[in-house]
Amino acid sequence: MSASVRTADRPLPPIPSSSRGPAPPRAFRQNVVHPSRRDSPTRVPRPSARSPRLLSRALKHPGVLAQLLRHTSWQEFHALTSASRDLRQCIAQSQECRDVVFSHFVPGYRLARELSDVEQKSDIAVDFHQLVFLMLSQYVPLHAYPMHAMAVLGAFSRSSTDPQLQRGTARLASLSLAHSRFVLLLQSLVHSGASSPSDSEDFDDSAGSSLRAGLRSPQQRGIRELVFPAPLSTLGNDVDDAISTNTRESIGRRVLSRSGTIRSGFSTARSSSLSPPRTPTKAEVIPRHKGGGMSTFFGRSKVPLPPPSADPRALRQYSGSWRRTISVSKDRHSIPYATDEDGFMAHDLKLPNRRFASVSYSSESSLSSPSSISRTNTESEGSPPARERRRASVGAPLAVPRGTSAHDLFLATSRVRAPVLRVFVPCTDLDEPAIMACEEQLIKGGLWEHLSDGDIVCNFGYVPPLPPPDSPRPLSYAVSNDGGQQRQKWLMFNGYCLVPYIPPSAPPLENPLTLPSPFYFANILPAFVDPVFILALPQDPPSANGRHFSKEPDMQLTNVATRVPSPHSPTGVARVRKYMWLARIAYVGPGSATEAGLALGRGWHGEWVLEAEGTREGRQCLLDALAGNTNGPGLRQRGQWQVVREKSGSGRIWLK
Repeated sequence: MSASVRTADRPLPPIPSSSRGPAPPRAFRQNVVHPSRRDSPTRVPRPSARSPRLLSRALKHPGVLAQLLRHTSWQEFHALTSASRDLRQCIAQSQECRDVVFSHFVPGYRLARELSDVEQKSDIAVDFHQLVFLMLSQYVPLHAYPMHAMAVLGAFSRSSTDPQLQRGTARLASLSLAHSRFVLLLQSLVHSGASSPSDSEDFDDSAGSSLRAGLRSPQQRGIRELVFPAPLSTLGNDVDDAISTNTRESIGRRVLSRSGTIRSGFSTARSSSLSPPRTPTKAEVIPRHKGGGMSTFFGRSKVPLPPPSADPRALRQYSGSWRRTISVSKDRHSIPYATDEDGFMAHDLKLPNRRFASVSYSSESSLSSPSSISRTNTESEGSPPARERRRASVGAPLAVPRGTSAHDLFLATSRVRAPVLRVFVPCTDLDEPAIMACEEQLIKGGLWEHLSDGDIVCNFGYVPPLPPPDSPRPLSYAVSNDGGQQRQKWLMFNGYCLVPYIPPSAPPLENPLTLPSPFYFANILPAFVDPVFILALPQDPPSANGRHFSKEPDMQLTNVATRVPSPHSPTGVARVRKYMWLARIAYVGPGSATEAGLALGRGWHGEWVLEAEGTREGRQCLLDALAGNTNGPGLRQRGQWQVVREKSGSGRIWLK
């Protein structure tokens, strides 16, 4: 039989019945778990389409968002927000969520919120896009800005256009504006809250304590000291008759009154308040005998020296060079104010004009921070971003370490220091076109209407050219008084426009008394340099008890210590003691007749001590300034005054 016949005769299997249920053994096998799979982890279900919405809904709670940020870096959080549009909208719309995110990533924002008024809201609009640019700017080292500016200027000199350079310029400009926006945001938050009485020490200079400590013990710190005798013009023929040698107090400290008589410095409270306590010098503890005269300084000479004439030769040749002023340029446009031979203003203070500063004494860029007392140069930026990255629980990575530069964002939380904003306009000179480009950049960024008087603007694209090696070195204020430090060029908003400002010259402001503190620009001043202002003294200010200051003040000639640069000293400075005329304004505050009126800054409140050279001209300068002489109807006489940092503080401002 063939194979085909056998296949056809084979019976077919029965048709399965649909009514029959599942076999019991098969049902039992479905519930059995293999022994090798009992300890395996549970399989996570695949996310559904509702998972992103559920996550965004959960992160809308500030507490949940804060807990997430504690374990999330900026890179991870940015990736999360880039994938969730609802989360970005939540951060933009919810003030509480925005505060949580900004407090975690923006340096100083948490402190600014604590100092701000919760009822007042800042009018500076900041979105998540600006936060992204700020975080990117924190990774970019400061030297990248001038390096790119040099590449742009080099391409411009070759008349070549590179699209990549143009995109890089636009990117750095956006990063600079984002940093400036957050600087103004922190400033608006800090100034919205009322300062408490415990914050009064913030209006004093932070470096004043170290300077005062250094002056009190010069021998221990290696500071050389030079003591000058009293001026001959203030001593009469019978000066030795007025000297008391019976008490130790009269030997320890002597104060010359207006009439020329010498009285003890500890006898009156006023004389003790005008000069800080000090150790008697060797020249002062030497007993002076009657009839000795000035021979004490040169030994016991048998032949007495002739009495000084009414007008000694030194006084006739005196040219009023004791006042520290800015360097006088040959170009009249380089100085906005003209002074007469007495040192006071010959005309009223004019509004600053940016054309006057086209001639400068130094082309140093302000990108590098001045080497102040509490800061180092910003040339020492940190390592690349890969080495700077840390977990978000520690804080956002910073290209500029905190407290090492005037460009630190955390410094914008101070009420008494000038904020430093950023712009990026590649140029080799801060002339009229460059300044107008900086202003246009701030206007387009929506930051111009938020500027205040005294705000500092740094152009990160300013690359000054190097002077030729055979060119003569210009005489500058920095070379003669700052120990050879170069002067840096900034831009300042004076209330109307941006004008160049070269510290430590007087700021080009209409009324500097409206600044929060006389040390408002201490964060950009060089080390051991005192701020200088052009202002008018109050006229007849009332004291704290309601009594008016005498129109003819009691002038006192006091031995005052002064710090001067010295290349032969181990510390670079020396202490000089010389007799100076001192006058005191007992109270300056809201009730005193100042130029600022009710807008007087809080840091200017308190006692003012005025210092002038211990000569007849110096005394007359103080009398003229206190008398409030005017240059015309409604025009008060202004003068250039230097705030002595080492003697100011604790409610006292020492003006020189």
